[in-house]
Amino acid sequence: MITHQAYPGVDQYTEKQKRSVQRILDSLERAEERTGSHYKASRAHPRRLCHSVVEITVETLDGEKLTFNAYMGDVSSSGMSFVYPRELPSPDIIVGIPLGGSEKAFFNGEIVRMREFPGEEFIEYGVKFAGRLL
Repeated sequence: MITHQAYPGVDQYTEKQKRSVQRILDSLERAEERTGSHYKASRAHPRRLCHSVVEITVETLDGEKLTFNAYMGDVSSSGMSFVYPRELPSPDIIVGIPLGGSEKAFFNGEIVRMREFPGEEFIEYGVKFAGRLL
């Protein structure tokens, strides 16, 4: 995986960032427990909480492709969420989701939601899948 210093992977997070991610993921889980049944009927696909590490590839403004990893918050057959400490340069991404062992499923995705967490240095991204890559 090629990484760029400005786009750190989870193994490069500081202890403060690791604690922040855990607080955010816990907060997202509590919110889903409180509101999940309310939104369940309006969602086309059920969500599943999943705190796996996913691979994200994004293209910079100058055309360079950067790959890093991030923590996933939830996943459904139509999309997923992840948290990351930086704003991304493009809404178009490729997501690699672990299937078990070293296998991953790769999807084209579009960032359709960004939410900052006050007091934390992370953004939650909502991604809509545009198709699976072979």
